[in-house]
Amino acid sequence: MFRFKKNSILILLLFFTNKLWAQSDTLGLRPEINQIVKKLQKEKMVHFGYIVGSWGIRETDNVYYNLFLKLKETATDEELVLLTKSKEKCIVIYAYEILWSRKYPDLKNICFQHQNDTTLFTIASGCTGMEYYINSYMIMKLYTD
Repeated sequence: MFRFKKNSILILLLFFTNKLWAQSDTLGLRPEINQIVKKLQKEKMVHFGYIVGSWGIRETDNVYYNLFLKLKETATDEELVLLTKSKEKCIVIYAYEILWSRKYPDLKNICFQHQNDTTLFTIASGCTGMEYYINSYMIMKLYTD
């Protein structure tokens, strides 16, 4: 009887530990924000609705740009700060850009956390896009209005 209880407790403990581990990447995010993020991270290029291609047309019909706008409308500052810690660099940039546009008061601290992040990312713009290092992009945004 004692062995059965011990094994049952061990199985339950492993089950809940596994559940918590699986959810650790989404801790603190509402399900609707999580859904937007999962869709946004499928595309590694960042879309801010800039002019793309030789015709000079804004990419406002782009799925990822519209998801970015939805994230901007619905995410709280706290959720966006959590997203700046994401493993997906495009999500970090989307979150940082939104916080910058909201004039988030602790933006400098987020920039400091990424001071050594030299990961390259691309923003859809022009014919080939624009490449930036995450740390230099954040510093550039920090000191522009």
